[in-house]
Amino acid sequence: MKKLAILTVVAMLAVFVAGCGGGDETNGNGTEPTAQQWAAYAFDTEVTPASGSPGTVKSFTIEQTYDEEGVVRQFSIEGEYLGKVTTETKTVRTEVVQVPPATDQETVSEQVECYRLQHRITVLRDDTGGDNPEWADVTVWIPADDFETTLQYFWIYPKATYVDSDENQGEWSYYLTQEMQDEMDNAPEGTTITFAPYVDGEFYGFDEWTLWGLYGWAWTWFSPFATGAAELEEVSWSIDGVSYSVDSETKSVGGYSFDAWSINITWSGNGETAEYSATISPDLPLPIYLKVGSKVDGGDSYFEYELTDIVLE
Repeated sequence: MKKLAILTVVAMLAVFVAGCGGGDETNGNGTEPTAQQWAAYAFDTEVTPASGSPGTVKSFTIEQTYDEEGVVRQFSIEGEYLGKVTTETKTVRTEVVQVPPATDQETVSEQVECYRLQHRITVLRDDTGGDNPEWADVTVWIPADDFETTLQYFWIYPKATYVDSDENQGEWSYYLTQEMQDEMDNAPEGTTITFAPYVDGEFYGFDEWTLWGLYGWAWTWFSPFATGAAELEEVSWSIDGVSYSVDSETKSVGGYSFDAWSINITWSGNGETAEYSATISPDLPLPIYLKVGSKVDGGDSYFEYELTDIVLE
């Protein structure tokens, strides 16, 4: 799946070059139209469905497929929003001095305001024949203000914990502040300073196979619709191997229906193809549908995700 990142850059740059934001258009009265944006992962946002009572997200159910060249894993994910909290993140600081040789390592912490979400994950299918636990719980903390905190990591949460029915546990944390970045960039001559994730225990693949799609690839490819770089409006074009379309539709999830936008991007070239699809509703913090994948040398690899139930309160 890492090869998808390269294809993403090509496809998304083509989208922006083509001017998908439509910034020069005006309404009939000469004013600029109000652009719809996606309230991505803003779990304290009130959601107003097309039918059903409004409210904030309380819980949700996801069915997800992870396919790596025909080897399929399928999961059920039952998520619960546990509120906005201030949490402590941990990052490992390493300082290496060349002369005289010396290495110093310490764990530094930051207090970050985050949305806390717990996910009960169960395995529905595993073509690898692996010995899976009866259930695995992964809790993540998503920054309430700024997602751009993980530098070389593409998922948006700076902290996650793991526990399963076999009594395995794990913790991962990494939060890079501007001060930390400045310290790396301006280290004294002969000194190297780095910041790396704090890791304790393991996640046994359950973060990679499930939440990297929901909280990683979804943001990587569709964040322009949350940041203002692209607008949710009907459009369709194709150029130089890239096809792009956005269509409005109504989607039903649980006891609600939502006004939504279906986004489709396909790319092909040099013997490779890639597909990025999502269905999002502007004030719903989670995608309703997501599929991201590529075909290289005849082998398919993709994440496919569907929101099958949601409760607002």
